[in-house]
Amino acid sequence: MKAYPGQSIKVDENARITGFGVDADGMDLRDYFAIRIVAPLIESFLSKDLHLTDDSWMEGLSYDAYRMADEMIKERARK
Repeated sequence: MKAYPGQSIKVDENARITGFGVDADGMDLRDYFAIRIVAPLIESFLSKDLHLTDDSWMEGLSYDAYRMADEMIKERARK
């Protein structure tokens, strides 16, 4: 399933609008959920005065965001 799918306008040979459609392009719903989840995770994580020596924390947050997104999609499908 796509979030923010593109829209298309159908026109005839005289350039008159004959209809509207939805393109398959767009962000996956999983990506949309992960994006919405990761910002508060990063803010919460960085608000803790941690002294990090590498970027491995980013991998962990990304993993957690997608894991939560997967759970949201599972819950959505149950309804």
